[in-house]
Order: sequence, then C-alpha cells, then structure tokens
Amino acid sequence: MASNLQGLGPFRLMRVIAEGERATVYKAIREGGAGVPLPVALEVLHPHVVHDADEATAFQERATVARRLAHRAIVALLDDGVTDGRPWASWELVDGVSLDALYPKRGRARLKVEAAAWVLRGVLAALAAARETRAGIEGGVIVHGRLDAGAVLLDGDGDVRVTGFGTVGEPETDLLAVARLAQEMTDAWPAEIDAWLDRCQDGDQSFADADEALAAFPLDPGADGAAAVARLAKRLIKKREREEAAEGGGEAAQEAGDSPAMAKPARAPRPPRRSGTVRVQRPREAPGPEVGEAARQARLVAWVCGAVLLGALAFEVLRFSV
Repeated sequence: MASNLQGLGPFRLMRVIAEGERATVYKAIREGGAGVPLPVALEVLHPHVVHDADEATAFQERATVARRLAHRAIVALLDDGVTDGRPWASWELVDGVSLDALYPKRGRARLKVEAAAWVLRGVLAALAAARETRAGIEGGVIVHGRLDAGAVLLDGDGDVRVTGFGTVGEPETDLLAVARLAQEMTDAWPAEIDAWLDRCQDGDQSFADADEALAAFPLDPGADGAAAVARLAKRLIKKREREEAAEGGGEAAQEAGDSPAMAKPARAPRPPRRSGTVRVQRPREAPGPEVGEAARQARLVAWVCGAVLLGALAFEVLRFSV
C-alpha cells in the first residue's frame, strides 16, 4: 500500500508499478522545483544491487544513454541521480498498462492478429528511432538489450510506448526479442508473418536493423488494430483504478479509527452452523471406595436371595413327589 512506502529524496512514493531483479519501479510524485507536483515513474535500484559496482555503473550508464532519446514511441527519461546511496532514474509516467497484462490466460491468446500486429509495429518504430540516435555514441548504435513484455506499455489511446532503453550494441538482440514477443502475443499469425518472424531470427542475414524489419512487415493493422489495443488497455486501466480506489478506501477506514462517520463498526463473528445435534460427552469419573463397597454388598444380598428361592423351589418339588 502507498501509506506503507517511504519517500526517497524529493519523491513521494505512491505504489509499486513493477518489480524486477535489479530495481523496483514506483508511481511517485516529485515535489518542489517549480512548485507543481509532477507524477513520474521512479526506478530505484535494489539495495543488494547497489553494492555491486558493475550493476550500479551499468544502471547509471543506461540513464546517460537514454537521456539522448526523444521520440513519441519511447518513454522519456526525465532525470537521474543518487539519493542516500540509492541510484534512481525518473521516467515519464505513462497512463497505461504493460503488455504482459494482456498475455494469454488459461491457454487462450488475449490479442487478435490486428492488435498484435499494431503492437509489433509500435515496438519496431521505437527500436528504429533509437537506432537513428547517434549523437555522441561510440562503439555501436542504441538498442534496448532487455526487451520483454514488461518494457512495452499501452495507453488508453492505443499508443505503444517502449521503456528501458539505454544500451549500446548490435540490433540483432532486439530483433530476436521482437520475434519472442510476437510468438507470445498470439498463436494465430498468418503465414506471411510467420515467414517474417523467421527472418527476424536469421540475424543480419535478413534484416540489418529494425528499420529494415519494419519496412518489410507484411501486415498493416490500421485503425482496427489501434482500436482493439485501446479497448483492452482501457479495460485494464479501469480495473486497476477500481482496485486502487478499494485499497484507498480500506486505508481511509483504518485511519478513521473509532469515528462512526468514517468507518462502520466491525460485526461480531457469527458462530458456526451445526449440522445436526451434537452430544457433549462428559468424562466419567473413577468410582470411589464407598461405591465399590455398596456394590459388593448388593451382589451378596442378591446371591442369598437367589439361594433361598432355589431352596424353596426344591422343597416344593420333593413335597409333591411324596
């Protein structure tokens, strides 16, 4: 819950957006500055990763590279720094959901071909825009390097945004990731896209980069694809808002304490229903010495009475026989 989160420097943490092996991404509010609170996506390196010099350095280098990128399909890096020994990077906050929220459930694909094709084209556009950014970059081109469903964001307008850029390398890695995403989104690709995906996995023998792959993409999803993605995204955004509202209501009731105007009194728990009559068996006590003596005397009296009756019966039988 947001009330259980701590702040970090000028940031007030609201909720967790995503949790990874290296960092956590929060919805946060940056206060101060021009005086207008700014909502951001705040990526904070995990404490155990901070002590790994290579990971900490790679985190800061990715932020430096990502700062150069400016394209509608790429989530913008706003700022980065280190606070209390914790490296962080603040990103543009996209009001949407990640692609992995739309993934198959119970073995059924959640994306139709048109919607999946729209997402693929958006991802390729972001990769192509990053490749074209070369200012001050040495040793290669800007690639994503860690492209997965969590890095692809979809908003209520159907726009596709990619976050997490910041690596200099070779484009083949990203094309392989695109092929994996395509296979996860739907299992109903037409034959021409299957052939295109095979070419994405051939390395630079088929496509040198995302530009060439995008130019050769065989399907134009058009407005239908964008509308389908928008519907799915809006549905999940509303679901998330309801969950946040319910969570916030629970926090408000908890903070209200005993105030009857803010929170309803808790009801006493109902006793469990009984299915049939249940007898309670009391434990038997061991007989005392007085009880044992009385029982012995009763047995003796019964034996004497039986003997007298038996003798009387024998007397009568003899008397009649004479």
